[in-house]
Amino acid sequence: MTGFCGWFRLQGGPEENSDIQEMRRHLPPHGTISEACHDARYSVASSALHSHSLYRSSTLLVVVDGTPEISASGELADAGPARQIAGLYRQYGVKFTQHLGGNYAVALFDLAGSNCVLAVDRFGIRPLAFAIVDDLVIFGSTATAVYAHSQTPRGLDHQSLFNYVYFHMIPSPRTVFAGISKLAPAHQLEYNGGVAQPVRHWLPQYHYQSPRALRGKLLPLLGNAVSQMSGPANAGAFLSGGLDSSTICGLLQQTSSGKAPVFTIGFAQEGYDELEYSRLATDHFGLDLTDYYITPGDVLATIPEVAAAYDEPFGNSSAVPTLMCARMAKRAGIEQLLAGDGGDELFGGNERYAIQQLFSYYRFMPDWLDRMVMRPVFFRDAVKRRQRGFQHKIRRYIEQASMPMPDRTQNYNLLHMLGAATIFSEDFLRQIDTEEPVQLLREEYWQKGPPNQLERLLLMDYKFTLADNDLRKVNRMCELAGVQVHYPMLADNVVDFSNDIPGNVKMRRQELRAFYKQETKGFLPEKIINKTKHGFGLPFGEWLKQDADLSLAVSSNIDKLRSRAIFNTAFIDDLKHRHQTQHAAYYGGLVWVLAMLEEWLTQHRLDI
Repeated sequence: MTGFCGWFRLQGGPEENSDIQEMRRHLPPHGTISEACHDARYSVASSALHSHSLYRSSTLLVVVDGTPEISASGELADAGPARQIAGLYRQYGVKFTQHLGGNYAVALFDLAGSNCVLAVDRFGIRPLAFAIVDDLVIFGSTATAVYAHSQTPRGLDHQSLFNYVYFHMIPSPRTVFAGISKLAPAHQLEYNGGVAQPVRHWLPQYHYQSPRALRGKLLPLLGNAVSQMSGPANAGAFLSGGLDSSTICGLLQQTSSGKAPVFTIGFAQEGYDELEYSRLATDHFGLDLTDYYITPGDVLATIPEVAAAYDEPFGNSSAVPTLMCARMAKRAGIEQLLAGDGGDELFGGNERYAIQQLFSYYRFMPDWLDRMVMRPVFFRDAVKRRQRGFQHKIRRYIEQASMPMPDRTQNYNLLHMLGAATIFSEDFLRQIDTEEPVQLLREEYWQKGPPNQLERLLLMDYKFTLADNDLRKVNRMCELAGVQVHYPMLADNVVDFSNDIPGNVKMRRQELRAFYKQETKGFLPEKIINKTKHGFGLPFGEWLKQDADLSLAVSSNIDKLRSRAIFNTAFIDDLKHRHQTQHAAYYGGLVWVLAMLEEWLTQHRLDI
């Protein structure tokens, strides 16, 4: 709901206040306090919920978004966050981020040294985009704010469009705009002497403890985070009925004088409705539940505003139920919502973690057994032709287990299943690197630090699942609804605690969230502890086959893509056919991704 934008000119130059006014139009609209300052070398504007988001002295200019956690003493103890960060910089230089916690985005300009630092928190909860043009550093909380500056390069980045189809979002550090980047989570950009250097300022530290030493600590840590983040304002919470949201709602109830207000969404579609579990949590904790059943008509009505709200194409369809839930909270007078995002990535809750562990067992097979028995038996032509049965499954297991990590995590990605040449036009493919998405995954997976496969997968998901996807989804939809959102699972001490838990304790054999489930026994209903994961997944693929109006609008959007020279026209027809005749949910996901790409281009009046 807040943000900032501006520019620093390292060597001085003319004022460009017309640019700053245009950039401000692309900030989230709900900040109640505006601050700004201008000089020949800089122009900065902030939209915040609290004052002191901007600090200026004769040598420093600092602007901050979010709620950073800073241990300050003396005269800085009661100062605003921007001034406190200026104090950290004076004491520690560019390493000030190592003494900064919470969620934040910071832009700092050292006028005396003619250098600047841009930084975001561990998970990129508060985003920051930027462009560097000669000695001009342009920055903003949205990529569209940066793009609004007259000196920013024009045009869209074709590689980012490819990455969008691959990931259903555009992972950092790219943005959809050519020449504009966004900071990856836990990163800062140091720009000095004409050289821009991205630096990672945080990696998890693993100090494994015994299960006995860990026992009984999780709920108090989470309870403290919930208490701090709910604050004195009227607070509520998302409730999907899963482990994380139910835990947060139960802890919120403990801090409430009356019934804690919680909000959930239902779907009148078999296999998708989770209201049973939300009501179970409500009865168990004594919550005040507001629920709503989303319809295909709701989806159709919100597609244009969802696309317009994002500063880049965004293809996670659960943005729609997130927005509907946040709007229910807003109508109920809620000022801030607590969300349970992060629990799966901290405590080992995604099914792919168990799948990848199964594949990892293959490395213990003796080489002679693999070479002399397994491959001769299961890779015979007769087995390859059969494409079914037990022997086919064993062959597929060996094929996938033999792949390197993290490449094999992408086996079911549609781009690998169908092939990039099938999906994209030849002219488009000549401009991009089809290997970049997997290379991005490799770079994150092989970071120094994580001691085992599970921790590497979790670290990879910190970025690609949380920062680039889930947090972007929830943040922007809550901004659109006009409520603040906080993430107790991502409190610094909760994250640090999760990395004290050994991997074989987090996930015991094939049991996901083993430690978490043990710690919440007696607090959560047993039925919620043992339920399968779902969340606010939208049954878009099924509804697309059932609802004529939704189908017509989405089909029209996809047909418009034919003229943009990105996709093979034959593929667009083939995708529609596959969705109608094969797996509606699987192929419907890509239909949504393409439809939202066209809608985003239309809403932002952009062309390829």
